[in-house]
Amino acid sequence: LISFAPQSSTSIEIRYEVVRSNPAKSVTCTLVARDIDKNVVGEINQVFSGPAERIEQSTLIPTRAQPVNAAISRCYLTSE
Repeated sequence: LISFAPQSSTSIEIRYEVVRSNPAKSVTCTLVARDIDKNVVGEINQVFSGPAERIEQSTLIPTRAQPVNAAISRCYLTSE
């Protein structure tokens, strides 16, 4: 996680970096947005593939309520 910034009452932008030891394998990261009470108000999956080992990404997470923070819930391999 590098940073996050609310964009509106229904979205937040998260900036993060993914480092893969084997670029031949795809990685999926689950990104979440939370409200002031720490409830998850938005969640998306972002898939990374291609030749790069390091990928810096900015992603907009749509939400159903006012977001106050964003995080990477998990990243996992999705293909061999």
